[in-house]
Amino acid sequence: MSDKILIGLFIFALLGFADTSYLSAKQYIVGEAVPCSIVEGCEQVLNSAYSKVGPIPLAFFGLAYYFIILLLTAIYWEFKLDTIARVLGWLTVLGFISSLVLLAIQAFILNAYCTYCLISFVTSSALFALVHNHRLRRSK
Repeated sequence: MSDKILIGLFIFALLGFADTSYLSAKQYIVGEAVPCSIVEGCEQVLNSAYSKVGPIPLAFFGLAYYFIILLLTAIYWEFKLDTIARVLGWLTVLGFISSLVLLAIQAFILNAYCTYCLISFVTSSALFALVHNHRLRRSK
C-alpha cells in the first residue's frame, strides 16, 4: 500500500475513533443524552433495541474497530507485512457490511437517523474503499 493510502486509512480511522469515543463517553460513561443537530432521531436510534449487542453498546464495538484499524495501519506502515494488509482488507469488509446493515436498520426499521452513526458509516465506507481500491489496482 502506498503512503497516500496509509495516510488516508489513518485519517479516516482516527475520525471514526473520535466519533465513537465521543458517543461512548457522552452516552454510556457520562450518561448524558447525545445532541444531534444535523438529523433528527439520534435518541430514538441510540436507545433502540438495535443499539446494543447484549449489554454492550455498538459504539464500543466501533471504538474497538477503529482502534484496531489504527493499530494495524501503524504496524503495516512500519513493517509492510502482507498478512497485516490482508487482515486490514477483511476488517474493512466487516466494518462496511456492519455499517450497511445498521444504516438499513435506521432507514427501514427505525425511520430515524443518528448523526454519529452516519459519520461512522462514512468513515467505515472510506476505509473499505481505500483498501479495496488499492487491491483492485494492484491486481490489474
